[in-house]
Amino acid sequence: MSQLTPSNAYGAAAYGAHPFGAVPAVAPTYARPFSKAAEWYLTFCLTSLLLEGFFYLWLNAGLSEKSIWIARITPYSLWPSVLWFYSVGFCITLGLVFLGRQPWHPHYYGKLAFVGLWMVYVPWSVYGMLQRNIAWLGDLRGLILPSMVVPGMVVLAQYVRLDKIATRMIKISIPFAIVNVIRGAMFFGSHGELDEGGLMEPSWRSEYIMLAMYCLAFARSVTSGKKSTGALIILALGIVAPLHKPVLATFVGSHVFLLFFALRAGRKLKSVRLGNTVLVLVLLGGMGIVAGPMLLNLGGGFAKDYLLTRIFKYGANVYQRDTTGGRIKIWTWCLEEWTKHPLVGVGLGERVIKERKGELGAVPIHNLYIQTFSQTGLIGFGIVSLAVLSWAFRVLRTLASENNESRLWPRIGLCGFVFSMLLSVCYGDTLSVRCLGFMFWTFVGLETGAHCQTLQETRS
Repeated sequence: MSQLTPSNAYGAAAYGAHPFGAVPAVAPTYARPFSKAAEWYLTFCLTSLLLEGFFYLWLNAGLSEKSIWIARITPYSLWPSVLWFYSVGFCITLGLVFLGRQPWHPHYYGKLAFVGLWMVYVPWSVYGMLQRNIAWLGDLRGLILPSMVVPGMVVLAQYVRLDKIATRMIKISIPFAIVNVIRGAMFFGSHGELDEGGLMEPSWRSEYIMLAMYCLAFARSVTSGKKSTGALIILALGIVAPLHKPVLATFVGSHVFLLFFALRAGRKLKSVRLGNTVLVLVLLGGMGIVAGPMLLNLGGGFAKDYLLTRIFKYGANVYQRDTTGGRIKIWTWCLEEWTKHPLVGVGLGERVIKERKGELGAVPIHNLYIQTFSQTGLIGFGIVSLAVLSWAFRVLRTLASENNESRLWPRIGLCGFVFSMLLSVCYGDTLSVRCLGFMFWTFVGLETGAHCQTLQETRS
């Protein structure tokens, strides 16, 4: 059976037969008639999430006051990402998935892991509603609805060039990182006196989105022949410049995951270049030595005081100081609530109610693992743990046997970001932010599709 080559990857119709029927079942994954359209569609989706994260505070103010046109499309002030992925984006994904299933039949290993997650969070949200928990709907919308993009992404990932999309997104994110550095400088230079909700006010949401692109750039630098060192440094500056404490912790932790996955993935192809890795780490360290003191001295030392106050809570009495920002108290309360119903928990949406800015609201728990344990009990937490661990095991196994270099480095970047976000939910409420939730689950779907390809190739 003849096989398409990269030179005619998008010219399946050149065989003279029907464009769908002409492509053999063993053709390269990027040789489908609709592959280029799918690549641009995924690029658009990721760019829209980057924009939403970058302008998060401005959008949040506009949605709250209904002062921007997008807030008036529906009566619910839905975020742009929600509107896109559940309307036009859903239809486009469905169309591309339909094309992808005829006649090539994409592979989908590990479906039970995602079914397990949905089997826990959906019924337990109903349980939370029956318990009259104040935030049951918010938990459902934040934790599970963005994961509905996964099936479509799994299919699309098997018919696109992930390296092409990843390289494109690295380039697109560079101007945003530069502007974020300027944002940080303006914030500290003005002693934090920027307009609240303004376009130039830095937000930690944008930094987490840029962390996704940074993970891709890091993986490209240490495993690909094409260096992204310049982009890597610019993205790193864009992430750390606003000095948001949780982001800095996640940024440091991401390097542990990236190096681990890179070394794990390099066993078969020997694609990880240790020289490149050392050079990248040295450059990042040098950047920190040079840029760190300059950044901390902004605003006559205001940046340094801001960071230290955020970490050590200098404004509070030394005997009442809580460097966790109240997290330990909330976590203790969650565990006390769990003891009421150890097996099934208290249901999604259980929260402490506190007055803030004259309004009563639910206090974020800032630890998804404790939250899941408290709200779903031993049964739900056990199912979720098995689902996550089975997915992680499949990732590690297929990375070690990956035989496609163009798929290798994007997978390292995808996994680096996914596991960095799983670290961030130990001390933050990151996945409840719509753009971060959709970015996380999109990366999960793309990685799942990629390792499904690897499994199929190793078994055939």
